Amino acid sequence: MIEEKKYQTEFFKNIFEQSNEAILILEGERIIHCNKQAISLYGYSSVEEMIGLTPWDLSPELQDNNELSKKSGIHMISKTTQFENPVFEWVHHHKDGKLFYTEVSLSRFDYNNKAYTQASIRDISKRKELQQQLLEAKEKAEESTKLKTDFLANMSHDIRNPLNAILGFSKMLAEDVDISIGDRKRFGTLIESNGKNLLFLINDIIDVSKIEANQMQIEKRKVELNSLMEELFLSFNKQINDSSKLRLKLNIAVDDPNFSIYSDPNRIKQILSNLLSNAVKYTKQGSIEFGYTLENKKTIQFFVKDTGIGIAQEHMDSIFDRFKRDNNPEVKKIMGTGLGLDISSRLVELLDGKIWAFSTLHKGSEFYFSIPAQLLNYNSTIKKQTAPRVGGVDAVDWSDFHILIADDDVINYELLRIILSKTKVRTSKAVNGKEALELLEHDKSIDLMLLDIQMPIMNGYEAIKHIRKIKPEMPVIAQTAVSLDYGTDSGQAEMFDDFISKPIDVKSLISKVGFYLSKL
Repeated sequence: MIEEKKYQTEFFKNIFEQSNEAILILEGERIIHCNKQAISLYGYSSVEEMIGLTPWDLSPELQDNNELSKKSGIHMISKTTQFENPVFEWVHHHKDGKLFYTEVSLSRFDYNNKAYTQASIRDISKRKELQQQLLEAKEKAEESTKLKTDFLANMSHDIRNPLNAILGFSKMLAEDVDISIGDRKRFGTLIESNGKNLLFLINDIIDVSKIEANQMQIEKRKVELNSLMEELFLSFNKQINDSSKLRLKLNIAVDDPNFSIYSDPNRIKQILSNLLSNAVKYTKQGSIEFGYTLENKKTIQFFVKDTGIGIAQEHMDSIFDRFKRDNNPEVKKIMGTGLGLDISSRLVELLDGKIWAFSTLHKGSEFYFSIPAQLLNYNSTIKKQTAPRVGGVDAVDWSDFHILIADDDVINYELLRIILSKTKVRTSKAVNGKEALELLEHDKSIDLMLLDIQMPIMNGYEAIKHIRKIKPEMPVIAQTAVSLDYGTDSGQAEMFDDFISKPIDVKSLISKVGFYLSKL
């Protein structure tokens, strides 16, 4: 009999110790025994180390439902006194504090007239991780479905609107013989512009299809980069020409008309066109600036910056995702399918480059992309510039003259300096009216001044009054984004000899400067 009891004791002890589940034996709320699996699960070294602990000593203060672990634990243990066997999920932590998920099964048993609780604990961290992945996948699929639905709705809208205009105005032109010549021209222009919008949309859809089917071809050849950039400048400058509140700037890194690279000109142009189109759509006033810089002899970085409505930070991680558009009400009012940035990012990848962006809501956005490109016809001794290449300047020699350029905008100054450098004229720089006056007082060799109207510290109108006292005979040409106001500021405006409007017309600049220098 004794041998049989000893055998049974060893038998059940074996089951207890060899169980795949961690087992805790509780008397009241405290652990009085546990198996090897429990010691391993919680990261302790011995049974003795765990004896006397409570289940909530092995748990974070709060469970996932924000309830106190101690309060919930006592409640669950109390259920066993009512002969319930609760099974529930629980967050435990290792001895080192690392959290893990478990499934706990509680049961009560009596021994020697005492009640005990057995807690069988199974680590379900992997199961919880898989559940989370499935949940995220489900949410992502639902979001993707919603985005596709919104995209189809937007696309339907963007297709029907221009089609409506094309069909409507075409029908009017065909059927109404009494339409005036002026209206005919206006209707023709509307048909053309809506046709172009429709063509752009169709091209985007075709490009997405080609990219998805791995049919988008990259055709690398010699690219005259500055010519490509100036072509984009002329095209987009024409689009925004009617807006006196918006200005387009082009910055290039190499002042050489023959500067070329080996890459795909069509894809570079397509990427920049997409970025510039977005900038024009979302910028109502201020400026749009684009160009490139040389990172090294093997990498070129392009950029497009604007002072538009910007993008909220919470949307920055998804701006290159297909069908995604900012939820900003200002964005929703503007036509678009959300394909442009996705196409651009895919094209940059095909060119083995990378694309990224920075943005501040209500202040503007900056988009950059860099691509590897072999430099052709590149003279490393050419001084790096930050202004567009200028063509059409007559062969003039102003090497005997000195011109002071007063402009706080670095890009405008560089543009003027590059244009004038072709004439061999000496130039100096001032960033505000006060600095211009100081230079004028100390340098008597200055023959002519190009003076910006809007500058900090002292603007052009204030500066011209002092200039006429220091050097009344010197020609001063005003630089302005609009015509000089001969009304309110007529006194100051008449003190200028002439003005040039921005964006600068090269021929006009050379003609006016040449006219006044010829009089000296």
